[in-house]
Amino acid sequence: MNDTKTAICVLGMHRSGTSSITKGIHEIGAYIGAYSTLVPPDGDNPRGFWEHQKIVNLHDEALQGMGLNWATATHVSESWLNEASARHVRDQLRDVVMQEFAEQDLWVWKDPRTCLFVPMWQSILTSLNITTKYVIVIRNPLDVAQSLLRRNGFSRQKSFALWLNYTLSSLRTTHGETRVVVEYDDYMKDWESSLQQIASALNMTWPKDNDALQARMKAFINPALQHSRSNPDEAIQTIEMSLVRELYGLCRKAIQDPGLLQDDEFIATIDRMDREYKFMFAMFSSHLDGFTMECSYHGTQNGKAQVQGPIDDEFHEYIIEMPSAVGNQVSIFPTTFPGMFEISELAIQERSTDGTYDEVYTLTPAKLAQLPSTALSMRFPDGGLKFLNLSGQAQFNIPYSFTERGDYALRVVMKVYRQDHPVYVNVVRQALPVYDAQVRRGTSA
Repeated sequence: MNDTKTAICVLGMHRSGTSSITKGIHEIGAYIGAYSTLVPPDGDNPRGFWEHQKIVNLHDEALQGMGLNWATATHVSESWLNEASARHVRDQLRDVVMQEFAEQDLWVWKDPRTCLFVPMWQSILTSLNITTKYVIVIRNPLDVAQSLLRRNGFSRQKSFALWLNYTLSSLRTTHGETRVVVEYDDYMKDWESSLQQIASALNMTWPKDNDALQARMKAFINPALQHSRSNPDEAIQTIEMSLVRELYGLCRKAIQDPGLLQDDEFIATIDRMDREYKFMFAMFSSHLDGFTMECSYHGTQNGKAQVQGPIDDEFHEYIIEMPSAVGNQVSIFPTTFPGMFEISELAIQERSTDGTYDEVYTLTPAKLAQLPSTALSMRFPDGGLKFLNLSGQAQFNIPYSFTERGDYALRVVMKVYRQDHPVYVNVVRQALPVYDAQVRRGTSA
């Protein structure tokens, strides 16, 4: 195999138009494989996916081996590449390339899952002396979310998480490579200009028979199949998740000014966003409407009691019953997943003979802020207690000794922030340097 072999890798989130753009790249000269090897069209993509079936299957096999699927908001760890399962998938993908594409001077493949496996593909193609160039396809995140809602019933929160994971992975792993960013909406409005932009950036030769190309593309492009079309400028203003809004805006700038892709500031910004996303991904990917709070106490049962609550940025009162409590320790596990929560009131109550509860111990807001905790806590001027729960295992203890056996209850007034709340986002950014320091020391979960 000589140095003239080139592969074009099309990256982009599911439902972002990668199929249509890959077909366009094929039409201007890149081999896509025998049609019999491609995923057949269906109701979701009546004009075809333009994906190699074996590649899709192997990507799915790799994800399943990690307990994941295509709808993962979890980064694929690069350390996975050293595992036996990864080597098996890598060898199988290498065989596909050798059997299907080895004799082609220029070929293209796409599967959105590739976004999660770029380092593996880079090692494969480098070993075969194949130059790889990248087309990163961006679609308005609102439209991606709307499409996934129709097809899969995904919440907007989950779709935004997937969009972030796929887009950040694509941009981070292609630093320093030949690449171009295009937007699906632009392609649907003027496919020829978008393909010319791709051809110019990747040094592709434009077909000599432009009339034949025009006829084929006009027969293929069907704007009626683009069901969701939001205004990009409005989207940047209305997307409630700030990291999504920021990344989409940055991608649009890179489309207008391709030189930004090689700019040190652009690369540093993507790295910073990627670290923020890794820091928050468990909250993003939980897709929860509610949470569980646990209370551990010493008593005849020496057990745990639980209550459930909503994630809605509102304060709610929770009563956790502790029958037959005794001893000198009450431990609270406020949330069972990484996130941001705030406690404004906390008290221990004892059941009276008439069945009602009387407060026997109350923590003032000032004392709340002094409670020792296994979470990363931050003090705020309103006197309440806000916690950024890094690992989902936050715990703090209430310094109260039960003087006699009885039936007690813990009263907590608390709210849990959605990950798109401005307070949550700001606290995460303040905490990120602390978290990075913990990672470097090897003390972070």
